[in-house]
Amino acid sequence: TWGINNPVQYSETKIGRPGELLVDRRFNPIDGHSYVYCVDLNGGGVVVYGTRDSRIVHRWKEFRSARGLALGRGNNTLWVSETANDSVSSVNIGSYITGMPVASTQLKEAPLTRNIFSVGRSPQGMAHFPDRDGLLVANQGEDSITELNTSSGDIVATITVGAGPVDVSCTELVFLGFTPIGWFAWVSCEGGVGDPDGSVALWWDNLLSNAARQASGFGSIQAIMTGFKNPKSAQYDYGMLTGGGQALRSAFVANRGGNFLSRVGINISGGGIGFTFLPSKLDIDVGNNPSSVCIDPVLPPNNIAP
Repeated sequence: TWGINNPVQYSETKIGRPGELLVDRRFNPIDGHSYVYCVDLNGGGVVVYGTRDSRIVHRWKEFRSARGLALGRGNNTLWVSETANDSVSSVNIGSYITGMPVASTQLKEAPLTRNIFSVGRSPQGMAHFPDRDGLLVANQGEDSITELNTSSGDIVATITVGAGPVDVSCTELVFLGFTPIGWFAWVSCEGGVGDPDGSVALWWDNLLSNAARQASGFGSIQAIMTGFKNPKSAQYDYGMLTGGGQALRSAFVANRGGNFLSRVGINISGGGIGFTFLPSKLDIDVGNNPSSVCIDPVLPPNNIAP
């Protein structure tokens, strides 16, 4: 269950055992609210929760082993990872919700229509790039991430990371001054045999031509950082800094096996054809065993609607 104070003073909605939760920040003027998507780990499925009435408006029970959620480019597509069949699915949520002035009872009867794509073993958390057709998926069962082209459905690359990857967070296209230098991502790896504490992998994809990208393996891991304690949720921090020949991007990572959050930064400097990436880590004490973190996008990138 969870409670929400606004617009209803207090309400609880029983969805089962809540897993990952994702907020669609768009406001629907026809329905008069926005939506929250939540994984039900007990009964299986994905629950759609409407903030206007503070109640469930839809439930897709077909996702029996759902784990991760991500919103696609433009927020019209919901991506769901399923561990039992090593796949991710895309759902056109616009055809169910956006702009449909119909009763909730009618929404509940709509059959699920989805596209299914195979990825690595036991996919967990994932993230869609906000400004390109790409999805990064954490494959916990094989210590890798899969990059999926969400336009063609092709697997772009499968890249080895640390032990037990469980979540991914990624940036928009990053510029240094007026020079675009590519996309970055953080991969939380909770650990496993030989690595009980886990790590965070820093990923970078540059702007080379397709032929050059294929030769270099597309995105690549720039560093595997240690000093964590079973990291779980990773969230990109939109409070970014650019100027003076440097660009700073960072993500917050929850350490479920400890009592702290970690701010993992990438300081980017340089020019011409060469860039320097300096990773950093700052730990922040919180309560015991934090498992998730959410960022308030006070300073969203200019090309992304707030």
